[in-house]
Amino acid sequence: MNMKKVLAVAAVFSFALSACVKNADVASQTPTCTNVDQTSEQSQILAFFAVHNLSYNKDTSGVYYHIDSVGTGTSAKSTSTVSFTYTATLLDGSIIDKSTTAITYPLANTIPGFAVMAPYYKVGTRILLVIPSSLAYGCEGLATGSISVPANAILFYDLTITAIQ
Repeated sequence: MNMKKVLAVAAVFSFALSACVKNADVASQTPTCTNVDQTSEQSQILAFFAVHNLSYNKDTSGVYYHIDSVGTGTSAKSTSTVSFTYTATLLDGSIIDKSTTAITYPLANTIPGFAVMAPYYKVGTRILLVIPSSLAYGCEGLATGSISVPANAILFYDLTITAIQ
């Protein structure tokens, strides 16, 4: 594997792993911020879909989604390991991270809004997700390496599932 690929894979893993760090034993920590209520983000999310002329559905978790193409086979579970390509952006289009080469990652180690959508993931599925900030990096945001997610950022994922284990 060439050095550019190694660095790209390392960046993607650090982005995904940071979700675990964010949620680690928060009960013992003094809260320093408060997550935004999902209902207050609804108008921004609906405007995003309107601007991009996309129909959408809303999962009971609060994640909005549009299935561009339905895959085949068995759906993933929250305990599955999934291979996928993706682009992650803010709603203004600023790219946070991107992988055009499939990466493989356990859904249990991702942000809640990504993992909760497992039942919609089948091999070949292309799904567009709009994840409210409270199901992403919340009021703390994320700053790791070259990846930076502002506090209370709503995330947009363009995700294609390539394999499920």
